[in-house]
Amino acid sequence: MAGRLAGKVAIITGSARGIGASIARTFAAEGASVLVTDILDDLGAETAAAITADGGRARYQHLDVTSEDDWAAAVTVCERELGPIDVYVSNAFSYGAGQNRTAVGDMTPAQWRAGLEVNLTGPFLGLHAILPGMRARGAGTIVAIASAAGPDASLPGAPDYHAAKSGTAGLMRNLVVTHGQEGIRANTILAGATNTPILHLDAVSEIARGWPIPRVGEPEEIAWAAVYLAADESSYTTGVNLYVDGGSTLPIAPLYAAEH
Repeated sequence: MAGRLAGKVAIITGSARGIGASIARTFAAEGASVLVTDILDDLGAETAAAITADGGRARYQHLDVTSEDDWAAAVTVCERELGPIDVYVSNAFSYGAGQNRTAVGDMTPAQWRAGLEVNLTGPFLGLHAILPGMRARGAGTIVAIASAAGPDASLPGAPDYHAAKSGTAGLMRNLVVTHGQEGIRANTILAGATNTPILHLDAVSEIARGWPIPRVGEPEEIAWAAVYLAADESSYTTGVNLYVDGGSTLPIAPLYAAEH
């Protein structure tokens, strides 16, 4: 297939639904071969099958991002059936205790560790599994999906989530500094409130009326940003935090929203 990602092979975590599924579909439409991975096996298989039915090239593989064995298996399957990995999109996450807005003082150490295991150790384990092949070939691109509610903003509760998403952006920058001259690029998308199954859409949409772009985002808007960062068009872009958040984290936005 022709497209901006023609000839590339991508592995996308947490891509059974939501932002990850949208990235998988958009990548495939732009010509990439895609390994859809998740722990939601039925939905993941459906996403891969839908891509194939639309003329794309995709396969589903179960992947718990906290499991080194799962990572080894995913890389083996991807290389055997689709080819060497050109693009790693780190998207899988857990909101965990954040669903109940657990505060730092109320969070148990076990909850903290569980959140960091998925949201920060998971991306690291992916790099640990995928980087050797990229370094051997002298080329590779990593796109991490983090949160605008991380480096520069926060919401009540979910301290593990916010800390991990900030940490992910730092991990990508460290990767660039240490491996950039080996042909490795890495960038982070700081996504704002996005219309996915975990979002309390009505409540957030009301708040969003005061943002510079007065609505929540759609998964496809994150996906197109990921296409740019994965494509050769961004060959001189690395170590960047790209905000795709409708301006919601600009300093004036919370004050403006409160007045409207």
